[in-house]
Amino acid sequence: MITNERMKCLKKKQRYRATIAGKTYTILGTKSHQHMHSVIKLLNEQWSELSEVAKDCSNEEKAILLAINAVSLQLEKAKRINDFRRRKSAIKEKYTTASRNKKTKYFS
Repeated sequence: MITNERMKCLKKKQRYRATIAGKTYTILGTKSHQHMHSVIKLLNEQWSELSEVAKDCSNEEKAILLAINAVSLQLEKAKRINDFRRRKSAIKEKYTTASRNKKTKYFS
């Protein structure tokens, strides 16, 4: 039995037909067609570049290399986001401490 919550989730998903490295796939997801078009375009560009430099690699090996690259970029971006959050927290703490010190000076 499908719950109402599950039905809502299923309704939000769209089908997107994509050709990747000459093979057609149907992708089910919640992203817009514009987003998926951009993803598939970039993936095919990277596939072509990889095919030029790694002519001896099988399609499976190319797919694994592209997946490793994607995860590596994801980790780099996550690190940058965490670094920005730490810096934001440090600045906020510095500002809060400075504000407290000013208030203390006025009331002393």
